[in-house]
Amino acid sequence: LILMSAPVNLNFYWGQSQLIVLLLLTAAMRAMERERDGAAGLLIASAALLRAYPLLLVGYFVLRRKWRAVAFALAGITAGVLAAVATLGLTQSLSFVHGASWVTDYSMINRVDNLSLGPFVSRMFWAVAGTAPSASADWTRRTLIAVADIVVLGMTIRATLADADRRNRDPDWRLYSLWIAAAIMLSPVAWH
Repeated sequence: LILMSAPVNLNFYWGQSQLIVLLLLTAAMRAMERERDGAAGLLIASAALLRAYPLLLVGYFVLRRKWRAVAFALAGITAGVLAAVATLGLTQSLSFVHGASWVTDYSMINRVDNLSLGPFVSRMFWAVAGTAPSASADWTRRTLIAVADIVVLGMTIRATLADADRRNRDPDWRLYSLWIAAAIMLSPVAWH
């Protein structure tokens, strides 16, 4: 039944890597359960190399004082980036910038099925100010997006720090799940 659900079906249809990222995030959670923080860091690094948004989970490791996971995540990301540059070359490795500018273009931000925070704030702003605002109005829109991003990240950090025993293992994984949700919200694109 899971394989027949619309989001999973679309994942296969468009050839996306979200199920692999989900598997890596779940495996990282299981590795942390077994106190294998190095493995968890490498799994998060692998997920971040596939999609950038899991990189925010390094913040979870920092606030939970999982320094081994932080070190392994950063080392894994560095090794992955160096391997990509060595294999593909610097120009090809940096070509993702063109794709990033495409997904933050008006035509992509204006789509109602883009559920991340930046496009949502943009659509609300355009509903009030119009879709062809002046340069100063666009600067205001970008400022509102930055403020919204900071608020969501700040609330996530606050919830993590509010945990009385930060050295505890987050037994029900609420904070870890909150960081995953925040990472998805703060990414430039989040399709249903």
